[in-house]
Amino acid sequence: MNLIPALFLILMLPFIVNSYYFYPFYGYYYPVYPVYFSFGFYSPMFNRMSTGFQRGAEIGAAIGGLIGSFTGK
Repeated sequence: MNLIPALFLILMLPFIVNSYYFYPFYGYYYPVYPVYFSFGFYSPMFNRMSTGFQRGAEIGAAIGGLIGSFTGK
């Protein structure tokens, strides 16, 4: 079993949760942010990265990596 995709999924989960649950407040309520969900990415580059398409790509890669880590040889 390849553990690299599973590790990638674990590392990407905070960014996925961050883009889903805190994206409406992005750039407006900095003190509201939990620091452990933001990882200090307050830049406009990361703000543009967290669009709907990027969120879908992150979730698709995470699910595919998790499935591949258990089914791959």
